[in-house]
Order: sequence, then structure tokens, then C-alpha cells
Amino acid sequence: MAGQRLGGEVMPFQSFGDALRHRIVLAVGIICVFLLVAVGATLFTRPTYRATATLFVDVRGQDTLLRQSDGLLGAQFVQQATSRKVLEETVRSLKLQGVKPDSLSKRVHASVAKAAPEILITAEGPSAVAAADLATGVATALITVHKADVKQLDSQTRGYLSGELTRLETEIQQLGNPAPGSAALARLTLLQNQYSTTYAHLQNVDLGQAELSDALSLQQNAQPPTAPSAPDPIRYLLVALIGGVATAVIAVLLAERLDDRLSDAEALARATGTTVALDLSRHAPKDPSESAYALLRASLLARFPTGKRRHGCAGNSR
Repeated sequence: MAGQRLGGEVMPFQSFGDALRHRIVLAVGIICVFLLVAVGATLFTRPTYRATATLFVDVRGQDTLLRQSDGLLGAQFVQQATSRKVLEETVRSLKLQGVKPDSLSKRVHASVAKAAPEILITAEGPSAVAAADLATGVATALITVHKADVKQLDSQTRGYLSGELTRLETEIQQLGNPAPGSAALARLTLLQNQYSTTYAHLQNVDLGQAELSDALSLQQNAQPPTAPSAPDPIRYLLVALIGGVATAVIAVLLAERLDDRLSDAEALARATGTTVALDLSRHAPKDPSESAYALLRASLLARFPTGKRRHGCAGNSR
């Protein structure tokens, strides 16, 4: 709705249809500008491809708390996937010359699958093959770094147990074959029991390390996409159309509200507080009540064939 002000009095607002009719060129121009921007963005934006590699998470060898906490284990791997250590391993394994790990972090995204214990590694690239190679490379690097972390985590425990086995074995060899019932025999029995217990602990550590190392495996390599993820012409044009229409509506209403000119006979009638008897404009609505003025209309049109606007006012004493 748009209104007009005359003599300090606010006149009734015009309908939006009238405002749009008066500013149709402005509205169409704004929408066209938005659409042209969308077309330009589509034509001049460099294509970006997106590919996804899938990792399977096996929780059997994980900590009890991690197994029972839904999503906690997946969140741990998701956070590690974009860490500097993993990205550095990716650069090294793919032999990406001149590429810094920090720049890869903007092109790699990791998430947890909703339906299965899987990690999705999504990567972007300038080509379909580059995107697929990067996604698979990051997934492989994550597995490599995870195995190295597990090995380093158990290295101290395994080193301590191995050292204890060596010490116990040395002491057992030094005792030789003691006489029955001697203190040396009792000592030998104690050392042998300690050796068996320590060896069992070492076996458990090795088994746990193997299970932890195999907790993450590559389930599916990333496949090159058939179409770029960006630019998206349909989405761009749809957003531009919606934005253009909204902006055009606001611009039309503001322009009509700020413009105090009288653009048609109805506006003149509202401004003067009179009734229009005859409208000679080309866009005048056809009103059956104007048939009484048909002769006057024909006379005026014959007298002014050029179509110039003339205003006629009539009044009475009542």
C-alpha cells in the first residue's frame, strides 16, 4: 500500500496493484539485476567438486566408556580427521607439492554417519578426480596416524613388561637347578610364576594394541563425482528470484510512498475530495456509469487527437 499527503492531511493508501502498475519498470529492473548477478555468479565461479570416503569404526577393542557412549568414539575420530598431524600425513602420502596442511583444513570435512558406525570424510577439489583422491588420502592418513598413536600409547607399558621379562629370565637362569626343599627352589618357583603373569600381561597388551589399531578401516574409497557441487545454477536463480521480488516489492512501496505526484484520475479525485466524471486516459477503467458522458468523451477526443492530457472540473453550489 502506498499513500499520498496533501496539505498536511494523509490521504487513503493506494492498493499495491496501483503502486506496481506505476512502478512496473522499477520492479522488473530490480528483478533483472538480481537474475543477472545469479547468471554471472554461475558463469564466472570456478567449479568445485565434492567426494566422500567412508571409514568403518569397530568398537570391540575400544574402551568400555567409549563403547557405551553413543557418538563419543565417532566424535574422537572426526576431530582427529582434520588435525594437523593427519593433514601433514595426507600431504606427504599424496605428494602434494606446495600445499600447506592449513589450506587443506578448509577443503576437508568429517562427520559421523547416522545409520551406521561410520566416519564420512568429504573433500572438495577443482576436479572430480582431485576431490576423490583428497578424500581417500585423508581417510588413509587418519588410519595411519591412528595406528601410530595406538602404538605410541602402549609403547611404555610394553617396554616395561618386556624389561621385566628380561630381568626375570636372567634371574631364573642364574638360579640353575636348585636342590629340592632349598630356599633357592622356592625363589625359582616365585620367579617362574612372576614370569608367567608378566608374559600374560604382555600378551594382553599386544592383543589390545592389535584391536585398537584395527578399530578404524577404510570401507569405501571416494568416487569421482559426476557433477560439480558448485556453482548450482538452479539454486542461484531461485535465490536471486526470491531476493529480487522481495527487494522490488519494498522498492515499489517506498517509491510510491515518497512520490507525492498524482499519477491517475483516482488519485486526483482523492486529493481534491471530488468524484471523477470522465477519465480520458488510456488506462482508464471501463465504468458503465460513464455512458452518459460518451458524447462529451467523443467530442474531447476529436478536439484533442494528439492525446494530451486535459483536466475538466465541475462543481455545484450544493
